[in-house]
Amino acid sequence: MVKFLKASLMLKHLLSLLLLLLGNIIFGQEICNNGKDDDFDGLIDLNDPDCHCAIKASGNLLLNPSFEEFNYCRREPLTYLNNYDRIKYWEYGVSRSGNIYHYRNLSCEVDSFILTVDMMPTFPLPDGSGFVVIHQGTTTEPNIPESKVDKSYIAQCLQTPLLKGEKYNLTFYAGKFKQKANNNFNPKPFSVAVFGHSDCSAVPFGQSGTTGNGCPTNHAGWVLLGSTTVYSKGSWVQSKIDLTIPKDINVIQIGPDCSLVPIGVEEMTNIYTDFGSNYLDNLQLLPTKDFNFQYIQVESGSACSDNYALKAPTQPGAAYQWYKDSIAIGGATSEFYTVPESISTATYNVRITTGNSCQISEPFAVRRSRLYALRLPSDTSICKNDTLTLAKALPGVQYRWNGNTDSIIRISQPGTYFITASDSMGCAKDFTVKAEYKECTACTVFVPKAFTPNGDGKNDVLRGRINCPVDKYHLQVYNRWGQKVFESRNPDTGWDGTYRGEKAPAEVYVYYVKFKHSSFEKNFKLVKGTVLIIR
Repeated sequence: MVKFLKASLMLKHLLSLLLLLLGNIIFGQEICNNGKDDDFDGLIDLNDPDCHCAIKASGNLLLNPSFEEFNYCRREPLTYLNNYDRIKYWEYGVSRSGNIYHYRNLSCEVDSFILTVDMMPTFPLPDGSGFVVIHQGTTTEPNIPESKVDKSYIAQCLQTPLLKGEKYNLTFYAGKFKQKANNNFNPKPFSVAVFGHSDCSAVPFGQSGTTGNGCPTNHAGWVLLGSTTVYSKGSWVQSKIDLTIPKDINVIQIGPDCSLVPIGVEEMTNIYTDFGSNYLDNLQLLPTKDFNFQYIQVESGSACSDNYALKAPTQPGAAYQWYKDSIAIGGATSEFYTVPESISTATYNVRITTGNSCQISEPFAVRRSRLYALRLPSDTSICKNDTLTLAKALPGVQYRWNGNTDSIIRISQPGTYFITASDSMGCAKDFTVKAEYKECTACTVFVPKAFTPNGDGKNDVLRGRINCPVDKYHLQVYNRWGQKVFESRNPDTGWDGTYRGEKAPAEVYVYYVKFKHSSFEKNFKLVKGTVLIIR
């Protein structure tokens, strides 16, 4: 028995190693710190915390970006007074009392105690000992408007305004964690948004004492500058928001977006009271040009061609890993990557690793024209008194030919047609098609009224005889009980009068023949009738 257990354990170990090796081959799991798969879906993607790379920049438009400077520690766990001046340079964004709760500093005894019974973050913190909590209010009530949901924000009046039309980015570390008492709750993605206003006195917004104020844009003058979804999965991750500045901005608010988040079954059935609480730390707000963002370039080809190659930013001695729609591409570890012809829409990133550091490029969107796959014949024929579809309708494609413009080309006259196909991406492709008249006789089928499958070589097989070549054909035969006893899609293959290996009874059967000649027949023809087996 002991030997059997040892052999079983050894076999289990070997199987585990085999699965790991297969995972490395299939999914490229050698990347991102030995391929830790936080989703347990067998795929390595850029949302896995192990795949993240630090975004770096010099300078910062925010004061006290890591919340290390504060005016006092809270004295009691439930002391909520004087919350607006606790963190230097920052204000609580919503006009509500009791929100001192949303600042933590590990150098404060009460804050450290709260974390032991609340949600303990992963250590070390991204920077220093302080961080903030933004709360995404949720609801179990039906039809409640977002403007009545309780959400929390942090705000800062900027020393240097964000200028209309300029490009800025906010980077930050964020995390969603779970209580010690709840080991089953799975931290879900959450939103972080940036709102702006031209007047610093607009903070705090909303009305004090209400059940909730929703997001800032429920109030005059506030605009959404940008947002992102954070996939924390129980650890600190760095995220980025691209900001669009529609007017000069002097004050910003950072917190949840304007969505309404219902409480799911998982949250309701777990001992978990802070599933809407998300942590932020180490914020960087700067013009986009000041960040070390990396950009993918087009090496050859274009969206209009079949040969479309991308090039990663060159880093001496670097290792590369390409991603399509955030999923790692197996074997794509070169500085160059050729987009497969089958891909028409996708977003690519490349992860660049040098020594112990890494960078992830900005996403590169591929929106590829399908015109290069369009084929039209150089020569064709058309039947007299008939029409021919020369080019079918394709999404977003327009045709110009011999002075005409349409989304489809139908011709009724012979001649030479000069055709230009173009699409909404600005791509174009030229064709020249010569069409000649052809004498066409309508296709007909002949099926005998009876046949004699007796093996004498005469009239032994039932088939439809057609007087023209066809590209679609279907013969079906049924007995008087409605059972299908034979079918064929080949005009040369007929019924020999047997059913399930036995001779079919000598009686009347019903047949259906469906056929089509693509050159000049627009629709399928259907012929049906009866046939008698004579033995």
